[in-house]
Amino acid sequence: MNRCTLGVVVAIVAIAGLVMVGSARADDVLSSEDWEAATSFEDYANTDYDGVGAASTHIYIANVPASNPDPGEGTDPTGQCGVLRGNTAKTWVLRDPLSLASGGYSSVEISYAVHFSGYIDSTAMQLEYSALGDFSDQQIVKVHSSTANLSGTPYELNRWYAGQTVTLDPGTYTFTDTAKIKWRMGGSAMSHRARLDDIVITGIGVPDIPGDANGNGFVDDLDLAILLGNWEQDALIISTWALGNFTEGSLGDTDVDDNDLAVLLGNWTGPPPPGGAAVPEPATLALLGLGGLSVLRRRRSRASQWPSPLR
Repeated sequence: MNRCTLGVVVAIVAIAGLVMVGSARADDVLSSEDWEAATSFEDYANTDYDGVGAASTHIYIANVPASNPDPGEGTDPTGQCGVLRGNTAKTWVLRDPLSLASGGYSSVEISYAVHFSGYIDSTAMQLEYSALGDFSDQQIVKVHSSTANLSGTPYELNRWYAGQTVTLDPGTYTFTDTAKIKWRMGGSAMSHRARLDDIVITGIGVPDIPGDANGNGFVDDLDLAILLGNWEQDALIISTWALGNFTEGSLGDTDVDDNDLAVLLGNWTGPPPPGGAAVPEPATLALLGLGGLSVLRRRRSRASQWPSPLR
């Protein structure tokens, strides 16, 4: 190893612990339902939900009633709302599955407004989650009752509670691409109603990992290959994270170079190790990276020495 190469190895190993702050990936709204697109009281097709378990007179879309005497939390919704009426057989089921696994979300937030009339005892309504989507694996996310709303005070009849939010985390709820949610009525008479409005399901993005060029959540040999494949390319062509330039705007450079390699090595996670295989140490990775660079440079040197083809 010549003195120049050794110096680069030492420099890269010395800064391989550098961890840069990644940008936050945008959150994704996975479903948003305010019932305004429904053209009749049983027009489920123009909503994100199917009414399951009874005739449309028990599960329907209606005008939003005003709070009496005033909202319990937030402000009254406007327009139309979804209504569950009667007993526990009445449900709103999200029609399309949520792509939670492929979305790679750190959590999922469900926000909504709720209103009860006629009944609010032990279980006025509950929110359920199913990773399989058929609710054979049902998990109860939130029980709504007179005990307490999400702010800690009791729900009261005939008042809207807007801005209610629950958070699903992948440690408690298995994130799959077949996941669904369900709103189940808990009343026992036709006079018992639960109303829902402004239901928004949001997948919360995870911070980008510096060095993760392909965005799969790991910094590994795939990202190293991307970086090496774009090494020292023209700045007008190579100026994006996805092509290996992790330092543009932070260190001020505009091409893929040693700075970007140092960032990648400093944030190396490796793929999920099969069978507990060890992840290579940064020093080893630095040598591998430099080996790849040497191959690239030799190829380019040979290419520059070879006569250009006749035109």
